Amino acid sequence: MDTELLADLYPRIARIFANDSQLAEFRDNARIHYSSVYIRPFVVVLARHSVLALRRAALKFRPLLSIMRKIIPFIIAVYALLGLRPAAAQSFYLSSSPYVGYSSMTVVAADFNGDGRIDLAGFDNNDVLIILTNNGNGAFSVCFTNRFFFSIQSITAADVNHDGKMDIITANRYDNTITILTNNGSGVFTPSQTNAAGNQPYWVAVADIAGDTNVDLAVANFNDASATIFTNNGSGIFQSNATYSAGNSGAFQLAAADLNTDGKTDLVIPNYYTNTITVLTNNGGVLHSNATYTVGNGPFFVAVADLNGDGRPDVAVANYFDSSVTVLTNSPGGILHSNASYSGFSGASALVIADVNGDGKPDIIVSDFGSRSMSILTNDGSGGFALAATLPTGQGPTSVAAADLNGDGRIDLVSANEYEYTLSVYLNQVSLDIFRSGTNVLVTWPANATNWTLLQNTNLATTNWTAFANANVGNNGLLKTATNPPAVGNKFFRLVHP
Repeated sequence: MDTELLADLYPRIARIFANDSQLAEFRDNARIHYSSVYIRPFVVVLARHSVLALRRAALKFRPLLSIMRKIIPFIIAVYALLGLRPAAAQSFYLSSSPYVGYSSMTVVAADFNGDGRIDLAGFDNNDVLIILTNNGNGAFSVCFTNRFFFSIQSITAADVNHDGKMDIITANRYDNTITILTNNGSGVFTPSQTNAAGNQPYWVAVADIAGDTNVDLAVANFNDASATIFTNNGSGIFQSNATYSAGNSGAFQLAAADLNTDGKTDLVIPNYYTNTITVLTNNGGVLHSNATYTVGNGPFFVAVADLNGDGRPDVAVANYFDSSVTVLTNSPGGILHSNASYSGFSGASALVIADVNGDGKPDIIVSDFGSRSMSILTNDGSGGFALAATLPTGQGPTSVAAADLNGDGRIDLVSANEYEYTLSVYLNQVSLDIFRSGTNVLVTWPANATNWTLLQNTNLATTNWTAFANANVGNNGLLKTATNPPAVGNKFFRLVHP
């Protein structure tokens, strides 16, 4: 009996749907996700740990009405019977929204209790530090809370004393100080040092500024638009090294990176009220103002990474007032050039750079304060970006972290929601695609997805799922491909993560 894949047939119908208002309305009501490039109506997520792709036999091309009568009831029946939902773009799904207290503004991802799993740290407006430990599957429970009375504005994590445990540094806005909280190894923190900073310190970046392999601190002081450097003696004891002017006003945040590739860590600082960023280059532990670059309106947050694959770190800037992201590419000598500006947000309040789709190219994730969401901009490899997905968050997202939270080899995302007092934890599911190549059926999924097992079944009414033979699975470095010879009847595939 001849077979036809619904994944092959459906795009022909979907393109007709897109031009017909009634069919488009049905598509929206049925919540079938599709794109104009590639359509995967049969990639769906089961619970938290598996992805399912379906193939149906003996379906030949017929007139449109006949096909609709066959396919639409089948889709509805599958969704209704199994309680499934279609995979969202980028295959992210909201795993949990843990409460972290009033006006939570920062989220940090790190292993705080030494169990090899990525935990989360946040704080609330009452200066309560909250540590949430990870159960291994990306679910979190509160491990530690303590009120420190520091007027905390933001937190950063680093092992400052070389004991292998992640410590926390707080920027204390109204106290004009920073505080070092040392970790006892189980995620319990004790203040060990408080140092005077500039006027209203908002942010702390960690990097080896002095070039002695110790973790130093760079602090962005908002009111006096400066950066204060604290050098580390190697035991986690810091002393103020110098304070440098960072522009005219409004240094909310800063980032550290070797922009001119001379082996020394430089600083990039956004100037909120002058619509610029300032680069401070490092000359052996002494910083000098190198250049100022015009960006968007209200630059609030910067991140640095090699965005175009040329080996030099580039800069991405979140501009709050004009709701845009500016990308500046780096030329030899650390000279930045405005590459592009991406708009369409509603108050770009933070961003992080990470490879969320596993293609080896760093993407940009933006906190979209006004629209209660975070947006994913995927990288085309040359430093150009396109909006790939928008993920709903709580009210007032002000910070985003990217890390592998469930150990599956893929980058997950966490948003801190200031006005909803929660974190939005999004896990990055493996996308499972199915299509026909000649007479064979191919099932593919990303090669960098670890600890996933492909299972197969011929009847969803049974639990007779069996592992697909690894000998028939290819791996080209980007995709794993399971090759299936022609078969009569139904066949179902799913990926399972323990």
